[in-house]
Amino acid sequence: YRERIYSFDELQYFTELQTIEKLFYKCTNLQSVTLPEISEIGSSAFYECKSLKALVLPKSVTAIREYSFYYCSSLKEVKIPDSVTIIEDAAFCYSSITQMIIPASVKELKYQAFSACKYLQSVQILASLEYIANELFNDCSLNEITIPNSVKWIGWNAFKANQFVSVTIPS
Repeated sequence: YRERIYSFDELQYFTELQTIEKLFYKCTNLQSVTLPEISEIGSSAFYECKSLKALVLPKSVTAIREYSFYYCSSLKEVKIPDSVTIIEDAAFCYSSITQMIIPASVKELKYQAFSACKYLQSVQILASLEYIANELFNDCSLNEITIPNSVKWIGWNAFKANQFVSVTIPS
């Protein structure tokens, strides 16, 4: 489904969708979303939905594609389901999320996935990641993080411009 939607405040339910790509692109009045059982949040699905505050991701979602929630400046809370295996480039960039738990199912966090999340203070990485992507948490407000034992490589500027009090890097 490729038609853009601009004019309503709340989406309750769409049937027979598997993915949504650019479906709500710049839908500035959209405030809350409850999605059906879809397999992925497609590229730029909620790009610049500046009024989006509430979001429930179904347990069937396996991928959050690039720019999915880019500049959703009112989005404060998202629970990533245990089914997600990848969060792509700039997926949550410029959102207002305050905390994030990366579930163990996630195998890849791509470039700038959480960059410029100015209110992001707490991140729990439960995933067995091998690398932390370039600029992953660049320009956030992180004050504490524990890097998982599985990490072998940390990209450039992965944590640039944060307010760390505590960083734990396992031996």
